[in-house]
Amino acid sequence: MKPRLIIVGNALLKKDLSKFIDSSDFVIRCNDCISFGGNTGTKTDVLCIRNNGAPALKFIKNKSVNKLPRFPNLSEVWFPRFVLPEFDYKDQIISSNGLHGLRYRSFSKELNEKVCENIRIESKREIVVPSTGFLLINYILEEPEFNCYDKFIAGFSFEMSFEHSSNIEKNIVIRLCNDRSDLHFVPVSRFWKVERIFKKFRVIKNYLIRLFKKKLSIFYK
Repeated sequence: MKPRLIIVGNALLKKDLSKFIDSSDFVIRCNDCISFGGNTGTKTDVLCIRNNGAPALKFIKNKSVNKLPRFPNLSEVWFPRFVLPEFDYKDQIISSNGLHGLRYRSFSKELNEKVCENIRIESKREIVVPSTGFLLINYILEEPEFNCYDKFIAGFSFEMSFEHSSNIEKNIVIRLCNDRSDLHFVPVSRFWKVERIFKKFRVIKNYLIRLFKKKLSIFYK
């Protein structure tokens, strides 16, 4: 039986796979890990974080990783985008979020160019910007060290910002899953957007309750 690798996106799943994900051998999550907990479990061996543009600056300013629950299994942080040094914020992300002492990987220029070219051919667009998740999927498929794994893609809705070629990425991923015996696509919930809103509301509510209790404890000291 092959070891199991799961790439977890940020859309909620159709059914609860927390036990399946938490019992997997290698779990990778993307960016702010919105789907963390609930039906995607909590195990996280690798965080893949966008290292350029506005999302990267948001990670630095908000110290977003620090606001996530702790990851006891976390051993590596991956930075998917190959950009000029002045636009690469990986060092600032590491520093502001206290990610020292982990291993780091940066995806190569060759991988980025290959992924962009594949999207360009299908989209007929000259300028393309692959999503973090799409770069990550391609990296896993390109690296020989992951050949031994049975690979699952979970929590990918392919409903992204306008800068990404969402439908093209989805078509390529579905085609890869159909063509390969070691790659499997796990559908997301039809109501994942509504569920995400409710989850954010619960997180905010719990944060406000904790803050209120802290203020009360200070007041009554």
